[in-house]
Amino acid sequence: MKNLAKNPLSSALRRTLVTRVQAVFNDRERGETPVTRSADALYDPNSVIWRVHGDVTTMMIGGVTALLLQMLHPAALAGVWDHSSFRNDMLGRLRRTARFIAVTTYAERPLALAAIEKVGTVDIYKTRFKPMRNVLAGRDERMLMKLVVDAGTGRVLGCHILGPDAAEIVQMAAITMKMGATKSDFDRTMALHPSAAEELVTLRDKWVPPL
Repeated sequence: MKNLAKNPLSSALRRTLVTRVQAVFNDRERGETPVTRSADALYDPNSVIWRVHGDVTTMMIGGVTALLLQMLHPAALAGVWDHSSFRNDMLGRLRRTARFIAVTTYAERPLALAAIEKVGTVDIYKTRFKPMRNVLAGRDERMLMKLVVDAGTGRVLGCHILGPDAAEIVQMAAITMKMGATKSDFDRTMALHPSAAEELVTLRDKWVPPL
């Protein structure tokens, strides 16, 4: 391996690949340059996340795999298709996602927090519980429900559900979201008890990420 590293051809190939990758993930026309690694980052330089995010091959394979898995779920695919501008700016979206990951992983803490603050314009409401049917049947299976809300307008931007009857529940939620329903609209809706779906209209407390 040492001989390969010292090989002029291998070194030249590596520099070429690095330059190409940097050109893909940094918009030179906007003056973007690779994020400089800082000892004052949110994560310790010896952390696992530094190693994983610094391995371009792993990140590319993992990222593409994650996108393919998302495409297997009709609701997730429909959400991206209806609410994303990726078709008009695929490279731009890739660059913004990659830069957010790089800044929040490697950049100085103030820069990382500023990037997170931009994303923080949404409010998250979520709950994890055991459906009544599982309580009565003595099963341990639980459900997860989450609403993603625009902090400025209150409009519900996303609805994530994992558990029994998730497809049926999220299909009806999708109709209200397409009509522009807000969190207040959800709150004013009468809860149908006992049902798992009632949790969507009884979410009151915003989720606060652990520090």
